Amino acid sequence: MAPLFHVRNDVPPLLLITGNHNLELPRRYEENACLWRMMQVLQHPDTELYELEGFDHGAMPEAAHPLLVRFVRRIGARQSTEPADGQGAETEQLPTPESEGDQQCGGSMN
Repeated sequence: MAPLFHVRNDVPPLLLITGNHNLELPRRYEENACLWRMMQVLQHPDTELYELEGFDHGAMPEAAHPLLVRFVRRIGARQSTEPADGQGAETEQLPTPESEGDQQCGGSMN
């Protein structure tokens, strides 16, 4: 199933890490960048994208490990201070181009 099938703002935190777009599997970086962008459109609170310069698909995991550890610790620390009842959680589906203008998988990443 394509990653864009999962675009909605009630998904768990997402950490997207790819190798360099010139060394990675074809279109892998672009697919992740599109997913990141659509999550930004929905204002998902915890979606991060990293492109690891100089790493291909096979070498990227070792370099990505510190990013993963930092992400999990940050999310875990924040969730341990949130109320456990889940009050206030809302679900929002991705807006259609007709309802939100021409939203595309482009733009700059913060």
